Amino acid sequence: DRVSVELEVMAHLCATEAEAWEARAFDVALHALGQEGDFLHYHLGQWLSTFARAVGRVTTHPLYRAVSETADVFVHHDRDLVDQLLRQLSQSASSPAADSSAQRALTSREV
Repeated sequence: DRVSVELEVMAHLCATEAEAWEARAFDVALHALGQEGDFLHYHLGQWLSTFARAVGRVTTHPLYRAVSETADVFVHHDRDLVDQLLRQLSQSASSPAADSSAQRALTSREV
């Protein structure tokens, strides 16, 4: 149950961020992105790998193993991507050249 609840929280944060970018509410989008990063670092990222390994050890069904491993890889990838976006966006505030790099990173995240 905890996994599904935390993934739903993450989905809500991502939806909030996406809606804010679409509405050009940049402060709201950046705040949501920061919340995503915090949530990935201090919640999901703290225990999901341990959970995925435990599922892999005890399950007899390959689907559960694959789903838990995929969720773990996705969470860590998303954490790294959010960190990169936050770095690039903070740099773009002080450097116009970094702005296009941040825009490319945002576009790649939408894919």
